[in-house]
Amino acid sequence: MKIIRLNKTMARVFGGMLAIVISPIVAFPNSGSFDSSFFANLSNRMINTLDRANALLFNTKLVTEHYEFSPLLSELSELIENEPINNGTLMLYTPVELNFEELEETEEPEEIEDSDSESEPITAPVISQNITVRRSGEDAAYSPYQGTIVRRTFRPSVAGNYVHLYDGGQVRNGSRSISAARLLYESRLPLTFGIKADISEPQVLIIHTHTTESFAEVSDTFRSLDADKNIVAIGAVIAEEIARAGFGVVHDGTIHDYPVFNGSYSRSEQTITTILERYPSINIVLDIHRDAVESNGAPVAAVTNTTHGEAAQIMIISAADNGEWGVPNFMHNFRFANRLQSQLENDHPGITRALWFKYSNYNQHLTPASLLIEVGTHGNTLDQTLISGRLLGESIGNLLTTLAELP
Repeated sequence: MKIIRLNKTMARVFGGMLAIVISPIVAFPNSGSFDSSFFANLSNRMINTLDRANALLFNTKLVTEHYEFSPLLSELSELIENEPINNGTLMLYTPVELNFEELEETEEPEEIEDSDSESEPITAPVISQNITVRRSGEDAAYSPYQGTIVRRTFRPSVAGNYVHLYDGGQVRNGSRSISAARLLYESRLPLTFGIKADISEPQVLIIHTHTTESFAEVSDTFRSLDADKNIVAIGAVIAEEIARAGFGVVHDGTIHDYPVFNGSYSRSEQTITTILERYPSINIVLDIHRDAVESNGAPVAAVTNTTHGEAAQIMIISAADNGEWGVPNFMHNFRFANRLQSQLENDHPGITRALWFKYSNYNQHLTPASLLIEVGTHGNTLDQTLISGRLLGESIGNLLTTLAELP
């Protein structure tokens, strides 16, 4: 595919034209008939239209008084000149301020078919192991949380450390040394592992470092040892949907955070390592959690409307490393993370929070596609997170199907 480049003159002309169109909305998002949601919708439509036309849009953070591009453009142009991209064009969008808005009512949702639907049978094996369904008496002292729960929807942000991905979705760049231009460049590079349409060997591992994480409606401690009521239940439906797409999955429910919480990641590393030794075909390791977000001390439920009902928003975390975190090939994980982020947003717009790229380890040194995924928060209901788990598994299946078709 031909690489499209903008010289500085072209960039300034295009930037000026674009700034004239959108700067009144950026500068005065709440004036007249414009508000933040209007701008977000307009921006998304513009991006999608230009994407489909295969145009090159450099929509960086504008200095609206002078209609100039930020220094990021020069850095990106230099990067392209020094390291040409051979698999497509590179596009840079305006990073968008985190804005919480109340969820709006939508039309009646469609129902998700049960996992045992005869019309769409699971076509690949799910190897479930170490799943603890109920320990008699363990949860007897627990009672549902009775306090206030704040419902919020995380919207795209215009803050300077947020970057629009080429194919949809955002990255929250939590690193201090890796530029937005570099992330966008890396997001277009090929993966360092292959996917096979082969059900004879598992290719995905789902584990839970914080296995007892649960939800406000289950326990006022937001924990449970019951795999039907904690995060393991979410992992189960994710595994089912991936298997339905034809890819084998190992779902491990080993408890790593009880009775001792400290050292959970060391224990889950041992679990992952043992499973990888047994199933060397696995490259994708997904550590499924639920987040904990508060507003003035009250649990926040991260919610969004989908065609399948009200669901919990999903956040992917991909490790960054400045040489201190033990993840030397962290960009390999990021390439897979951004593809999944974009797949989710294209399949189910609004279901994601920005992909968080942050200094961390989270056992992401073990494979080239190891990610931590937060499905909802402790304020969400189990039903909301189960819906999101199914949608997440569906999108993973869609992504793997696409990757398996690549030469």
